[in-house]
Order: sequence, then structure tokens, then C-alpha cells
Amino acid sequence: MTTGTTGTSRLPAYRPSPPLEWWRNGGKAEIDELVAAHYAVGGTGPGRRTATQQINYALVLQLASQFQRYCRDLHGLCADAMVNAAPPTYRRALLLALTSGRKLDSQSAQPASLGSDFGRFGVEFWPVVDALGPQFPGRRRKLEQVSLWRNAIAHQDFRRLSKEPVTQGTRVDLDTVKSWRSALDQLAGGIDRAMGRELGAIVGAAPW
Repeated sequence: MTTGTTGTSRLPAYRPSPPLEWWRNGGKAEIDELVAAHYAVGGTGPGRRTATQQINYALVLQLASQFQRYCRDLHGLCADAMVNAAPPTYRRALLLALTSGRKLDSQSAQPASLGSDFGRFGVEFWPVVDALGPQFPGRRRKLEQVSLWRNAIAHQDFRRLSKEPVTQGTRVDLDTVKSWRSALDQLAGGIDRAMGRELGAIVGAAPW
């Protein structure tokens, strides 16, 4: 297991990964289109926006899917870095071990699936991410809220939301989506930095 400190002093300065750049540019633009549609239908002033509920739901689905794309692409990038650092004879087997059956290919990007998939690299994933600052456990909690709401909307089954402590009392409106979006943006940046350092320590070079 790595701790986030071994060998990092010998590595180049951290730089954002290509998946993070996409999340903050292309992914942002796609979510912004729905936000603009929300304003076009409901306006920008205060008040009840009953006509925008389906747009709010679409925003949750888009936010969850864009974050899943980021995490899946980052995981693939990490796998490539580890495989390329291995002797050629072992590369195919190592790639299969790191990517075959990963949860990010079939489930939303929720805390459990991220811990499982990124844990394949020998990283204590959430302890490493949480160590970046006291805000990160709260951001992980918001990721769980997004994931549960995404599943409820996608499957049109909202019964579980009232039973889960993390989603009790939550509702989907534009302010909530903005709060979730900000939290996931900060979480993506933290995951990017943590995995960049961890993989760099393992392979002995900047992984991207």
C-alpha cells in the first residue's frame, strides 16, 4: 500500500490529467447547456419553478454521467501508466487485472465503486483523498447523494431515498445541483492530484 509521500519529491510538479481537463471544459459546457435551458424556462429570479423539475432531473443525470466519465477515463490512464512501466511480458495480464470487471464500467461513480476500482492499484484510495483536506469527506457524502438520486431518477424509483440517511431531507432543485456540482468539481481535482502522486510514486515518473 502506498501512503502518498513515498518518492514524490523526485517527481515533476503535478499537472492536471487530460480527463480532468475534459471534465472542466467539455463536460462543463454540456452541463452548462442544461443550466441555460433551466434559466430559459424558469427565469433567473427567486420563486417556485415547477416547470423546471424535469430539467433538474436531467441535470442530475448529466452531472453523474460526466463525473463517471471522468473517473473511468482517469482509471484507464492510471492503468496505462502502470502497465507501461511493467516488463512487456506481464503487460497484458496486468492490464486485465486492473481493468477487467471494474465497477466504473457498469455502475455509477459512487464512493464504494471508486474505492474498489482505484484500490486495484494498491492505493488506500479514500484515506489518501480525504487526507488532502477536511472538506473531502463532505464532498464524498455529496457524491453519494448524487449517485442515489441519479439511480432514483434513472429507474423512476424514489422509495430508497427516504430510507438512506445520506439522502433524507434532500430535494433536487437548481441550488442543490449547483452545490453538488461544486463539490464534485473539487472532488475530481482532489482525486486527480491524489492518484497522480500515488501512481507517480509507484512507477517512478509522472503518470501523465
